[in-house]
Amino acid sequence: MKRSSIFVALFLLLGSLEIVEASPRLEVVDGLHFDFGDVEPNQTLTHYFVFKNHGDSMLSILKAKGG
Repeated sequence: MKRSSIFVALFLLLGSLEIVEASPRLEVVDGLHFDFGDVEPNQTLTHYFVFKNHGDSMLSILKAKGG
């Protein structure tokens, strides 16, 4: 009886532990959108977005698309 009680208690204890996975946490420093304002035709424009990973695993950016 004692042995089965220990197994049940151990099972309940281990079952209640939450497994936390490492995951990236993205921050876009100056916002997701940038407005160039009025632009002349054929004018070349450049803007850099800065990303920071505050997570505890590697962040992979697989796609980026302009609107």
